[in-house]
Amino acid sequence: MSSLTVQNIQGSASSSNTISVASGHTLHQPGMVLQVINAQYDTETSSSSATYADTGLTATITPKYATSKILVQINQNGIYKTADASANHVSVKVFRDSTELDVMASHATYTATAVRNNIGTVSFVKLDNPSTTNAVVYKTQFAANGVNGYIQTNNVPSDITLMEIAQ
Repeated sequence: MSSLTVQNIQGSASSSNTISVASGHTLHQPGMVLQVINAQYDTETSSSSATYADTGLTATITPKYATSKILVQINQNGIYKTADASANHVSVKVFRDSTELDVMASHATYTATAVRNNIGTVSFVKLDNPSTTNAVVYKTQFAANGVNGYIQTNNVPSDITLMEIAQ
């Protein structure tokens, strides 16, 4: 294998200073976004259980390189209703395949004995390192922790964006 070492590559003036990469070949540099996957889900899911269940929000990415990192961005929309001061949140877990990456919780201050509606978005951002070129599935699950919890309420979509970042 041979190496070419240069200090500067420049396109010719006749090509409008454009450098082309031959078909079937790739060129990338660290920090470059190699691909973007986005998915939305807007079907309402409800629960009053403390047991985690899939929300329906999922996206799959197949990294081009095992050294790539995946920037995961999630906005999960929901609501919970409670009249119980001790049970005032829903929790959302983020998974890469079967590996739990994080737990996010939507909390509100309990101020009355009447049923309280708490609406909000739980957001998540992580630079993940799956170390594979196999397809990887990212998804969320939620638990209502004894309250009446709803995800994607009134068909307000939740979304997930996956970006492969070259290293």
